[in-house]
Amino acid sequence: MQAVLPKRFDKYGLRLHPEKTRLVRFYPPSASPPSGGGSQRQRSFDLLGFTLYWGRSRKGRWVVQQKTMKSRFRRALFRISMWCRESFMRPEQLGQTSTWMANVRLSSSAQGR
Repeated sequence: MQAVLPKRFDKYGLRLHPEKTRLVRFYPPSASPPSGGGSQRQRSFDLLGFTLYWGRSRKGRWVVQQKTMKSRFRRALFRISMWCRESFMRPEQLGQTSTWMANVRLSSSAQGR
């Protein structure tokens, strides 16, 4: 497989990084391990900003699911909190901020929340 992938990627002008590329044993928990090695399967792995893991579908079948990587999610929350601190606490904008917050409260109460 590792001999074929670089050829396919070259077709589209892409390259695999030799130090970062690896094969991962990733099969459903109920499935028996594929033959050809004794290493344990991975429960999850990170790829392109997502954590891929096995989960159950609504019908009870094993499916690959994804969620944002913890480090990316934490970084995004930090940036949002920093933006809130900078935007809402400026003395020159306190009047605008309080007006905006009052409008949010009014629209929420009008919707029955």
